[in-house]
Amino acid sequence: MPVTMRCLETNNNVDARVIKFVIPVGATVNMDGTALYEAVAAIFIGQMRGFDLDVGRVITIRYVSSCCR
Repeated sequence: MPVTMRCLETNNNVDARVIKFVIPVGATVNMDGTALYEAVAAIFIGQMRGFDLDVGRVITIRYVSSCCR
């Protein structure tokens, strides 16, 4: 993050106030996307291996993948 912030300020002349707000928010959103990807991958692998994934198990997978990051 520090390198990205420095490059935005130095090379692209973006206001430092904007950088300090947008970059951390973007990093947090990206982490949430990773958690969603992990949940989808776990559900896909479970279905491919023949596990019975009812609604409760799918919700559990989603909850565990998002809170344990």
